[in-house]
Amino acid sequence: MNTLQPALAHRRAVANWLLACIVMVALMVAVGGVTRLTESGLSIVKWKLVSGTLPPMSAEAWSREFDDYKRTPQYRQVNSDFT
Repeated sequence: MNTLQPALAHRRAVANWLLACIVMVALMVAVGGVTRLTESGLSIVKWKLVSGTLPPMSAEAWSREFDDYKRTPQYRQVNSDFT
């Protein structure tokens, strides 16, 4: 049995894994680019990296967030019938 065969199989597996990672990153960049260019992303009014992980916990907080959303162009042009 050739001692190089397991090493080549391992290298091929690593190469396939790296290729799969590259393809996935390329797809994520492409989807993000298309989303950005077509302006079809989520209508997030304020980006809160830490405190924004939880939704508003009271009716008043939801009302404030909805009032902020009402000032966005998407609400005025597309979703003005939202209540």
